[in-house]
Amino acid sequence: MFKNDEKLKVLLISPLPPPAGGIATWTKLFINSELAKENKVDIVNSAIQGERVNNLEKKNLLEEIKRVTSIYKSMKSELKNNYDIVHFNSACSTLGMIRDYICIKKAKKTKAKVVVHFHCDTSFMVKGKLSKLIFRGICKSADQLFCLNQASEEYIKNISNKNSIKIPNFIDLENIYNNHLNISNKIKNIIFVGHVTKNKGCFEIISIAEKLPNINFKVIGKASGEFTFINKPRNLQHYGEVSKEEVLNQLTSSDLLLFPTFTEGFPNVVLEAMACGLPIISTPVGAIPEMIEAKGGILVDVADINGNIKAINTLQDKEKRLCMSLWNREKVRDNYTTNVVMEKIFQEYFNLINNPVAEYFEEQSITLYTNNDGV
Repeated sequence: MFKNDEKLKVLLISPLPPPAGGIATWTKLFINSELAKENKVDIVNSAIQGERVNNLEKKNLLEEIKRVTSIYKSMKSELKNNYDIVHFNSACSTLGMIRDYICIKKAKKTKAKVVVHFHCDTSFMVKGKLSKLIFRGICKSADQLFCLNQASEEYIKNISNKNSIKIPNFIDLENIYNNHLNISNKIKNIIFVGHVTKNKGCFEIISIAEKLPNINFKVIGKASGEFTFINKPRNLQHYGEVSKEEVLNQLTSSDLLLFPTFTEGFPNVVLEAMACGLPIISTPVGAIPEMIEAKGGILVDVADINGNIKAINTLQDKEKRLCMSLWNREKVRDNYTTNVVMEKIFQEYFNLINNPVAEYFEEQSITLYTNNDGV
């Protein structure tokens, strides 16, 4: 357990709602945690502004320039407060990474240690030469790097020759463990929660629902235009955006989570479904294989409709779903609660302050350039 008598001063560069989303949810949980309250944590809100709050796909260059200027000015003002740690939750787009790189360079001029936290699957962040150059620059500028999964850890090492630390997302179990999942004899209700887009595998869900007319499919989340206008089978209902409480109600009234996404970092919906005791059918992308392992669900290749149907049929076995339900709840309780993960984050802060990065990399350089004879 993390223990430190001296309070840390942390500046967090991260988005807050609106709009609601994975990183924004993470930010709220972070600043409301006990460790954040025991120390001094300030925040520069990097959330999107203007029309994009209601339509993520609608980009406006002028609004983005205003947003970058606002973030930079706010951070510059806060940096006068002599923080121990400046923690950046990095953007996933090329323009966002350019903004982060500029801000990181400014933060490096202070005495603070800079932590960069990648909340996306890093290999999907890099698209083209410019993006790769900026990403490498961010990695090399940071004093410490956090990532979400093993694939990202390996990618960071390959592209920048720097080590990173896997920090999972976390969840507040207070309102979830009160809901008890009833394991039905047969699968009646399958749920998807997330942005309803092609890249989340939502078109595959339509095809799966068409082939399994005796099962109800519930799709929750804001839909892209392409999904809104496509024909859907009668056994598929799109709920749109609903409250957090309603999401939990819908999860606990379902038999399993179907999440055939094409790419992920560390999906909160999988975490929430596991906490609710749902078995998971998903794709082997991002942190999902590390989350459910071999006991919390079934992994199916991206866009494999028949594979998903086979997995659903396999989980018609009530005993298998019960074992997965119990295992998933235990996995979340032991590894992904706010307290568990926040202790790990603050311990890394403390280690960074008390173990100078320059000494660490000097040791690494000696090891790197020494052959088997010690020369």
